[in-house]
Amino acid sequence: MKANVDAPLLFMHQPKTGGMSMFITFCKLWKNQIADMYNMTHANPAPAAAALKNHQMAMYCGHYSFGLHAWLDRPSYYVSMVREPVKRVESLYYYMADYREMMRKNLIGVGAQPNTPFELRTPDFYHAYKAWIMEKESVDRFLSSNSPELDNGMVRRFSGLGMSEDRCTEATLALAKSNIEQYFSAVGVTERYDQSLDLIRSVLDFPELEKHQINEGKKTRDAELPAAIRAQISAMNGLDIELYQWVSERMDQQLRQRPEAILVEGEGRTDMPTHALWRAVGNSPMRDAARQMGGIPEHPGATVAPQQAQGQPQSARRIIRVGNAPLQQQGDGREQNPQNQPRQVIRGQIKFDR
Repeated sequence: MKANVDAPLLFMHQPKTGGMSMFITFCKLWKNQIADMYNMTHANPAPAAAALKNHQMAMYCGHYSFGLHAWLDRPSYYVSMVREPVKRVESLYYYMADYREMMRKNLIGVGAQPNTPFELRTPDFYHAYKAWIMEKESVDRFLSSNSPELDNGMVRRFSGLGMSEDRCTEATLALAKSNIEQYFSAVGVTERYDQSLDLIRSVLDFPELEKHQINEGKKTRDAELPAAIRAQISAMNGLDIELYQWVSERMDQQLRQRPEAILVEGEGRTDMPTHALWRAVGNSPMRDAARQMGGIPEHPGATVAPQQAQGQPQSARRIIRVGNAPLQQQGDGREQNPQNQPRQVIRGQIKFDR
């Protein structure tokens, strides 16, 4: 197995590409040796810097962009996934719509913090969607949000442009392709998930990778979006569509040739990125439980709502259920099972303190 603590795996998780299923799969291999970077933000880089210096980590997983290796002081391997771009944005919309009302009530309802700005009460991934969350729910309003994620988000991450306000261009697409060729050992395709697992396993000499399906509960609603909205999403993500087609063809070639893994040298940088290499999406009891247990929580549809990013005020405490008893947080942040029930997750949930 090529990836390990001396040469960790950098799993660059593009949102809504099946990456959480992949995260659960990798938990079987490394458990708590996985650095969960989903709740880290460029606005508070200290937790990320500490994680990157931790030589006990065999994998770094999160919604970051290409370039993370520059802050490692050891070599690493990149892998990622892509998804048909219109479906990806649709999935992002449905995911956020599920939690929009809950976030809104928590922000303006009983027990909220009315004198605390929205930006301090939500992870920064959601800041661009403030008007949609707080004012009006509609697909049109969602798509008009000033979010880099809606402007060729996959090209952004592969190119290293990240979540900056700069627009993607043909040059950005060319850079994304070049980075994939030079630095990525494997890039899978969500619609070809089994083949993607096989490619990653083969290239990186992993043992058999077990397939899991997480967050698939809303996929049947995709057809609800009108054709005009789908066309709008397509027009907004033309570069992502071209990248997706190119990656799909490249994957065909890789499956035939079984190329060698690409070891990327670290640069040991100590400064922090000058642009948004990643944004925080919140904590997740499901991810925590998967790392602790080394595998999947039993209920494959379990999802949890966004919470505050590291370094931001905490207005929520996390509870996940195991058996019939909740896992309560201890004072040191670890969770315990007060009734010593079998550690089998039934569902993920959030409980907001009032």
